[in-house]
Amino acid sequence: MSVLGWFELPEDQVPPEEYWHSPDLVEDWFKAVKARQANRNKGFESIEDPDGEDDFVDEEVAALRG
Repeated sequence: MSVLGWFELPEDQVPPEEYWHSPDLVEDWFKAVKARQANRNKGFESIEDPDGEDDFVDEEVAALRG
């Protein structure tokens, strides 16, 4: 990835300029960014319904239909 492409990223994902000279530092930076994103998204994973149905939605639809 080129340095110019980094400026298309959100500001908190662009590595500090002092890292640009070192591929190892840049690689570590992007690993840390990926880890932050994964931690930020924890708790928003899909949860499978054990019986394969969404009972709440079914009840709501039935109530709307009368």
